[in-house]
Amino acid sequence: MTTAFALIFGSTLCEFIRADPLRGGHLFDEALDYCVNKDLRTYFPWSRFYGGLSLVNRGQLDQGLEMMRGAMTAAKKINTKLLWTPHLGSLALAHARAGQAEAALDLLSEALAAVEDMNERVFEAELHRITGDTLLSMLRQGEAEVEFTRALAVARQQQAKSWELRAAMSLAQLWRDQGKERQARELLAPVYGWFTEGFDTLDLKEAKALLDASAS
Repeated sequence: MTTAFALIFGSTLCEFIRADPLRGGHLFDEALDYCVNKDLRTYFPWSRFYGGLSLVNRGQLDQGLEMMRGAMTAAKKINTKLLWTPHLGSLALAHARAGQAEAALDLLSEALAAVEDMNERVFEAELHRITGDTLLSMLRQGEAEVEFTRALAVARQQQAKSWELRAAMSLAQLWRDQGKERQARELLAPVYGWFTEGFDTLDLKEAKALLDASAS
């Protein structure tokens, strides 16, 4: 069970911080195979969930979403809701990538309600940011800005610097697109400057690119 847990949530970590996504995909597949071979039924839902997410990340949207939805249903049946709000958020993000924005928003509303019901706040900031990104894809800029601002406030309150960086990037990108280059840079630069490592991760690479673009 320890090996299965490490494989499943090692892949989760790769997904959350977008570190070495190829390795994360391999871990998803390895976790699923391991849990099936060892008949670890308690872990079946989550190994299938991340196997489905791996497929979504590879562009196999329909098959991946089917696996993820099935995994959530199976988890409910055996009453295992470990990290429930991040899983709802990841499923919502997968729907958004598939162009199903309304379905994504419904899941995000469910996840944010669960944050309050379960007091599970580890993914709260990201839920607001993903909501903002989804609203922005629907050209609802004003509502998106509200969600990005909420994400930033939550991340700062929790001192969650990775989530703060993502929220700052989303809001800075919106402001830059609106012609507010100076405000965008002033928002993002201090958050980026806090980091002393991890500069090979996608988040920090994208933050650096956004800062450079805002300075030009």
